[in-house]
Amino acid sequence: VATNGSALVSFDKIRYSTSLFSDKLRVFFGPRIDLFEYIDTNSFANNAEVDFSNGGFINNRLLTPSFLGAGGGFDYQFNDFLALRAVYVAANGGAASGNPNVNFNPQGVPYGAFGAGGLFGGSTTIAAELEINPIKTASIKLQYSRFIEQGQLLGTNLAALGAGGDSGSTDVFGVNAEWAIVPGIAIFGRYGTASTSLNRTPNSPLNGLSFNSISSSTWQAGLTLPNLLGTGNAFGIAYGQPIRVNSGSLAGFGFTPSGTEQNIEAFFRFQLNDRLSITPDFQYIIQAANISNNAGISIGTLRAVFNF
Repeated sequence: VATNGSALVSFDKIRYSTSLFSDKLRVFFGPRIDLFEYIDTNSFANNAEVDFSNGGFINNRLLTPSFLGAGGGFDYQFNDFLALRAVYVAANGGAASGNPNVNFNPQGVPYGAFGAGGLFGGSTTIAAELEINPIKTASIKLQYSRFIEQGQLLGTNLAALGAGGDSGSTDVFGVNAEWAIVPGIAIFGRYGTASTSLNRTPNSPLNGLSFNSISSSTWQAGLTLPNLLGTGNAFGIAYGQPIRVNSGSLAGFGFTPSGTEQNIEAFFRFQLNDRLSITPDFQYIIQAANISNNAGISIGTLRAVFNF
């Protein structure tokens, strides 16, 4: 069995979950944990198979970066109105050996032992969420996460600057809310704000260069009409801003973009029977990639989902 993070066989999902001490507390761990399955869930915007297709409406991308790997967590249900959960994920959990001075992934980021891999090295995320249910049909989730990107700074590839050993650390605060006002009308929203700092190694080529921490944010709001014109059907519409840097610079180079991307999406899911649904979906993207002179982009999708 290789200990450098490579494997001849890979699993899409594998984990172990069990109650501990009582049914109120569940713990889980495994070699492949997807953070978004445990943190930042939402009844009306969380599953690309049945609601919105745009990944920006599935989760708060600041809170749940695209890390997956070894890790674990817990979910404690105090009562019907209050719950606390937390998750830890190590993206390079399988790389317990190797030399990060000579081992690099396709993006040029070093991996291996000595702080660049294993359960506590390399890229990692820890996230926590306090869920408050004031009534049975409403939920407010207060969230915090901290993620470390080995060789990256909020997605910017530091390895391209010869600083693959450096890392970025980001602290995120978020809120996720939903309310089924009546059985046929529901609203939801998410908001996240983050601050990113640069961690430089002693021999980093970036040492001596000025750095101002990066401030970023994202938000979304939407409306869903469950069971519209039939059981299992749903209409949904959402509007939001993906991750945008609001301030920050490195060596005098500013990270603030010229524009602000905005996404609009609407869908109608037809539940034809217990095993088949058809969903026409339309998206419109304004100032894509946060570039002010980018033309709008229209996307039409017809989604079919078979359950078996």
